[in-house]
Amino acid sequence: MEKEGTGNYYFRNLATGKLNIYIDVAFFESMPEQQKGIFSEFCIWSRKTGCWISKRKATKSIYLRARLNEFGFQNKGDMEGMVTDGSVQTV
Repeated sequence: MEKEGTGNYYFRNLATGKLNIYIDVAFFESMPEQQKGIFSEFCIWSRKTGCWISKRKATKSIYLRARLNEFGFQNKGDMEGMVTDGSVQTV
């Protein structure tokens, strides 16, 4: 397993074509309600992966990616597999 850094980042999951968005709890709780609303509007929460997953494919999530970049999220590009507890599990 490859170790990933903690923090706020996202990547395009090659298995699903959607964005997987990882966010620190403290950072999320400190966000204004309007910014938090972007996650519930454009994403669904996945208990299995412990992250937000875009409702649309990554190629159609232009607005969401722009907001994530504004919030300081790091774009980790394309990855295969699932990230849990800060480590990538490839499929």
